[in-house]
Amino acid sequence: MNGYFGWSGVHLWCLAWLLIFTLVSLPLFLFLRSERGKRVLLSAVSLLCLPGMIFLPGLLLVLTEQFFPRSVPYLSKNEGGWIMASHWVLLILGFVIGADLRLREAMRRQRWVAFTLADLTLVPLATWAFTLGDGWNGDPVLLFHWAWRTMNGWFWVVAILGLGAEYLNRPHKVLALLGPAVLPFYILHQPLIVVLGYLLAGWALPVLPKYLLIGSLVLVLALGFYFLAIRRSRLLRFLFGLPAASSTS
Repeated sequence: MNGYFGWSGVHLWCLAWLLIFTLVSLPLFLFLRSERGKRVLLSAVSLLCLPGMIFLPGLLLVLTEQFFPRSVPYLSKNEGGWIMASHWVLLILGFVIGADLRLREAMRRQRWVAFTLADLTLVPLATWAFTLGDGWNGDPVLLFHWAWRTMNGWFWVVAILGLGAEYLNRPHKVLALLGPAVLPFYILHQPLIVVLGYLLAGWALPVLPKYLLIGSLVLVLALGFYFLAIRRSRLLRFLFGLPAASSTS
């Protein structure tokens, strides 16, 4: 946060807050792993696995986005299009999804319903996005638009996880090779974009070719650094959030 000189490292704000939210939520996560917590989780998962109920958490996000007190510091701050409290809710939902395979199966079964809803609800947002502002101001029409936008986000979450469960949840050489590169690529892509953008800003190229050139160079340089340096170094693996290399890798 606070731009390029913020404590969280520009685009790395989400990693910093994921750590903070995880530590704060640890008592809840430990409770959900207890026998009593497992019973609570079982009841919630059984409800969410009913047809159409997988979309119910979207309403929780609507309530959080619109009615969380804006006077609360940090948690009411908008980052990435969502207030930080909503990011916290999404983290907890992610824990619940990861804790029970039935939820991922429910998303897999309803993946095309979610994808259709995500596409259909996205269309009006092309117009509404310019009038949403920073949140609900008491106008019922604006509340409806914000609720619509928030549900669209959850539809996409269900669709992406459902499609991933169907088509990516299987052994594959490419997935095994590129999967560990995701976090290093995320860490590297922003500084590469800034440096390349600065170096290429004066080139006499139209916007689209310049965009494609920068994007291609970022991909090549980030993956190249991962495979040639990060993947082979114990220190770099640690610094970029990767586990130690196995003896077979």
